[in-house]
Amino acid sequence: MLIPILIFMLYQHNEKTKLVNLNQNCGLSKQVKIEILPDELKINENKFHAIGYVPKINQKVVLFGFSKNKQEQQLLKSIKTKSLIEVTGDLSELEKAPNFNQFDSNLFYGNQGIHGQIKVRQINKVSYDYKRTVSDIMHLIRYMGLQRTSKFPKTLKMYVQSLLFGFKNSDFKDNMLGVQQLGLIHLFSISGMHVYFLINFVMFMLSLLHIKRESIDWLLIFVLPGYFIVAGASVGLLRVILMVEGRLGVKKFGLYFTRLDIWSFALMINLLINPMLLLQFGCQLSYILSFALIYANHLNNVKRTIMMNVVGLPFILFNLYEWHILSLLANILIIPFFSLVIFPIVIIGYFLAIFNLPFVHLVNNGLLIFDKIMIVVSKFPGEITFGKPIMLVVIGMVILSLLILGNPNLKNKILLISLFVLTFLMIHFPLTGEITFFDVGQGDSTLIRQPFNTSITLIDTGGKPNFFAKEGQKTVYLAPETSIRYLKSIGINHIDNICLSHQDADHIGYII
Repeated sequence: MLIPILIFMLYQHNEKTKLVNLNQNCGLSKQVKIEILPDELKINENKFHAIGYVPKINQKVVLFGFSKNKQEQQLLKSIKTKSLIEVTGDLSELEKAPNFNQFDSNLFYGNQGIHGQIKVRQINKVSYDYKRTVSDIMHLIRYMGLQRTSKFPKTLKMYVQSLLFGFKNSDFKDNMLGVQQLGLIHLFSISGMHVYFLINFVMFMLSLLHIKRESIDWLLIFVLPGYFIVAGASVGLLRVILMVEGRLGVKKFGLYFTRLDIWSFALMINLLINPMLLLQFGCQLSYILSFALIYANHLNNVKRTIMMNVVGLPFILFNLYEWHILSLLANILIIPFFSLVIFPIVIIGYFLAIFNLPFVHLVNNGLLIFDKIMIVVSKFPGEITFGKPIMLVVIGMVILSLLILGNPNLKNKILLISLFVLTFLMIHFPLTGEITFFDVGQGDSTLIRQPFNTSITLIDTGGKPNFFAKEGQKTVYLAPETSIRYLKSIGINHIDNICLSHQDADHIGYII
């Protein structure tokens, strides 16, 4: 017991040291040199965002900004390998979310050991760094793989990038609205299903070359850590890779461990690497669902899928605040179809596109039809804005769900259903009213609601004036990440009254 406590204390001490070092170097218009890997740089027109390493303060930071001219755009596009970029910018701590239940970059990146940000004002110089580690080479392979997909048909490109390289561009959410509303977005995060399919595919292909199973196992042990980086190094993927490595290691040394032992091994290694990752939604869902899968192994496919949805639902409500009734049916029907049909088709489409073979557009059209079907189904009635339960209630829901998994008696089921219903009623019918002022930047937006939600009024919506927007440039709406997220978190899915004070864009821009 003392060992994990000691490790956690050392981790916290290291993070505090990084924060102190960061604050000592914070300032406006500073000249900063940053090491950047090409696959961690995202460019969207003149806007860019990246994660880079600053040697001076010995830590990673988030950097972002706008390229002001063609010269800066060319400098950014020239980053095709590990590079050292020199910029003038404002170095500071990551900003905390200004509104309740808004996405908090300070918390999200802080859990990954990243605490600083650089708002780039000018890009001065880009030079190549020829000192490469094995990790840098894996990042370069990932970048090259992503670049090869740039000429793929749009839908196929999106599927390949997300399912093989763990990359989602800025348009991913807009193009996957149906999948998101049906609670199937987890299918596009590389997880156990994808990794085990790829492993079986590799083993099958190598067996055709008469390579021994023992040699294949050793190959997987050494290749999987590299694939972890190539596939995006997500927290959910870390759990999968650790479990597969544990299973292969146990097999090689002739040991006997249960699936639960290997799951525990993966969890302990994850805690040693970074205990704060367990605070992330993806990591929580990955571990709790894999744990439930172990205990639900004796159930048939339908019952197992239902129980995994029940166990994961509290975490979904805590982070997303809403749930679609059809998501349960969609998971039962779509997950097998996705693993047996869609994922293999994506791999086939990838190789067809790589070697410029026929039928690429046929594969793309098939994936497009799948997307459209998901959009149509998601529009069926049944979306429930539940709200955000408190963490203590979430823990209680998960414990009761696991108890039902082990002992499905009527008493536990009634307790779980009662807890869901009671929580829903408490969120949707509050005893007190509230007045909330949203931080929407330059404009204003105010929520007034009466007790029991008898009347909900929104005064102004906020908005972002596009004084300097170029013709044809896409308008960015921040309301879904500011006021709308908060409204959903308190169970509001409609507004009774909207009062608009005047017609300026910073007051009514998100409603016109």
